[in-house]
Amino acid sequence: MNNLAEFIDVLTRRKKSDLVFKNAKIINVFSHEIIEGNLAVHGDRIVGVGDFSGIFEIDLCGAYISPGLMDAHVHIESSMLTPENMANLVLPRGTTTIIADPHEIANVSGRRGVDYILKATEDIPLNVFINLPSCVPATTFESSGAVLGADDLKEFIHHKRVLGLAEFMNFPGIIKKDPEVLKKLDLAHRNNKIIDGHAPNMDSNDIRTYAGVGISTDHESETYDELLNKIRNGIYVLIREGSGAKNLETLARGVSNNLLLTRWCCLCTDDSHPETLIREGHIDHLLKKLVRLDIDPITAVQMATINTAKCYDLDKLGAIAPGYKADLVIFQDLIDFKVLKTYKDGREVYDGKHKVEVQNTYMDKKLLSSVNIDINKKDLKIFLKNGRVNMIELIPGSLLTKKTVSRVILEEGEFKTANNLGVLKLFVIERHHGTGNIGKGLVTNFGDFKGAIGSTISHDSHNLVVIGDSDEDIFLAIEEIKKMKGGLCLIHDKKIISSIPLEIGGIMTQLSGEKVALKVKELLDSAYKYGVNTKLDPLINLAFLALPVIPEIKLTDRGLFDFKSFTHISLEL
Repeated sequence: MNNLAEFIDVLTRRKKSDLVFKNAKIINVFSHEIIEGNLAVHGDRIVGVGDFSGIFEIDLCGAYISPGLMDAHVHIESSMLTPENMANLVLPRGTTTIIADPHEIANVSGRRGVDYILKATEDIPLNVFINLPSCVPATTFESSGAVLGADDLKEFIHHKRVLGLAEFMNFPGIIKKDPEVLKKLDLAHRNNKIIDGHAPNMDSNDIRTYAGVGISTDHESETYDELLNKIRNGIYVLIREGSGAKNLETLARGVSNNLLLTRWCCLCTDDSHPETLIREGHIDHLLKKLVRLDIDPITAVQMATINTAKCYDLDKLGAIAPGYKADLVIFQDLIDFKVLKTYKDGREVYDGKHKVEVQNTYMDKKLLSSVNIDINKKDLKIFLKNGRVNMIELIPGSLLTKKTVSRVILEEGEFKTANNLGVLKLFVIERHHGTGNIGKGLVTNFGDFKGAIGSTISHDSHNLVVIGDSDEDIFLAIEEIKKMKGGLCLIHDKKIISSIPLEIGGIMTQLSGEKVALKVKELLDSAYKYGVNTKLDPLINLAFLALPVIPEIKLTDRGLFDFKSFTHISLEL
């Protein structure tokens, strides 16, 4: 608070407030009620509800004022946008605070990536708090661009916007008392920092251990029993609904029968693509869905505001009360949650039609050269001895895959897609250090696709992944991605049909959210036109074909990985 004496004069009505909202319905998340009246704001702070006069006064005519919405866990990089361009999409949706995990850019460029996110979010009209990536690399079965150890994280732990450690995926490391894992946990404990969790399908014993070492949140619950088990152990549940994982409906139906549990629930998106943010919305969309699932609207708003603030110990955020930050969203009603205006620090950043264009010119130029590949067409040939192979079978509507044993037709010992209808070539090519690693696999159920799709978004190490039916098209996709310094592209009949540059670490672009959404739609439309299974999202499925910790069989730059045996296996039996 810059001028406490002046603020006291405003509080006591000796001086006018800068701004007063008249005839408002104010959502009080502390008392769980709606108060009709006037709300005063001075500078970046809330003065209070009452008979105040303002230098500027706005008649809301009965519209609702809520604390600014909060996303409790999100990867900015999943939007493929720079932080400022993501802010340009979420501010008009009423979001004023996000808790970000720069896990993706850290897997590409380590400390440099974390530093970029911190600097690129400085002084923008969106509160961006950071939890430091705790598992880089995510696994030892692939080649990432960097390693982040406890000593690396020390550099950032005292930053004013760093809250703690992000989703702690390495539960086996906790059980085995891995020294590096213990150092990271100790770093958080010694500095009184939060530790986010990542606990899918954990039983009661594992959850007890997880909570006991200081994990205080989790966003991986898919069932009510999981949610209840975590809350019983003192863990906040971040209910997730994004472009990928969608758990809100199941969990909301569970807590609707025990609304006391919602005190320990927050809302998050985890991963949101630009087209989702533009078409559906952000946390405002989750509020609408909750209310339609019979969750009380004030309870829903609590889950999107004060619960997150309390979970992460964010002082003076998440509520409308004297001295709190004037981060506000004005809704037309509490059914559709249409945003009429958004205010950040008492300043209007969205007026219902126009938004303040968020700008931050910081760029680390070294992040613009992350694709280091030297490959020729001969490297794309697949030679086999007997043609009996471990095949990756895609499952529509799921990130899971099925391992099948199939026999393919060979031509002079070489696998060719022309002789094997419905089977495509898949490659994961190490792109960070120029090691020359190329993982080779075969995929079914991608559709009768003619062409190639390539991407430098491939979880979690973000090597180059490319799928196709023609070595010529596959090679052209690789060359186009190298030319763009990272990105997405679709090739058909030796022609570049669609391409999206992701020049920042190979996973983000300086293009606007609207342009990216349009380009993604064009690429997807072309993919389906040229034969991709319409029950798949080829970009999402392709990105997760390289993630070995999801069953049943995946491909890394080091070869096929079998989840059941948790080891690499050969393509040919």
